[in-house]
Amino acid sequence: SSSLSPSAEGDTLSGQRPGARERAVPTACRRGRLAFAIMPFSVLAVCTANICRSPMMEMSLRRLSMAHDDITIHSAGSRGSLGREADPVTVTVAAEFGLDLSAHRSQPLTVDLIDASDLIVVAEMDHLLAVIDKRPQAFAKTFLLLELANIATRREPDEELIDWVTRHHQDRTPSVVMKSATAFGLIDPYKQGPDKIRKTAQHVADATTSIVSSWR
Repeated sequence: SSSLSPSAEGDTLSGQRPGARERAVPTACRRGRLAFAIMPFSVLAVCTANICRSPMMEMSLRRLSMAHDDITIHSAGSRGSLGREADPVTVTVAAEFGLDLSAHRSQPLTVDLIDASDLIVVAEMDHLLAVIDKRPQAFAKTFLLLELANIATRREPDEELIDWVTRHHQDRTPSVVMKSATAFGLIDPYKQGPDKIRKTAQHVADATTSIVSSWR
């Protein structure tokens, strides 16, 4: 079984621009100089099958963060398979919230996706446990979506987004997160009808708005 570990990530920052940092990946070598790629701040949304909740989380975050050209958003399923379309009822309901899921295709949660992400937002506790089962130290950057929306504070002047994530993890402990799991869990509305999906979509809209608003 998985256990929560409060250890923090060891990312290094470049200070180049909000949300971006250098990675030690050479992109060019001219006259003996090594250039480094400035990688965007990467967010991963996770649910179970990646056909209902996390696609809505992904697309809502994408729509709200369009002004940030240095942020990328993806989604995956803790028990997801590759290539499934989003649930048709979810596609219809999501459109009411301005979200186009017609081109979405599912993918499974992998260690590579976890490692490539600077922030991971999950629908419920089972998904957080799935993340840390694959990469225990990822607890420091993995939050329940509604948990993060509840604690999100405005980014400080010149604060990198990756620092913002670290700051919001500082007061978290495994026991606190476990106790809040019920209150901040995003219940799965799959196959529960449009009204239940609509309620979940509203929670997603409210939570993602709170989070992205704090990045400005």
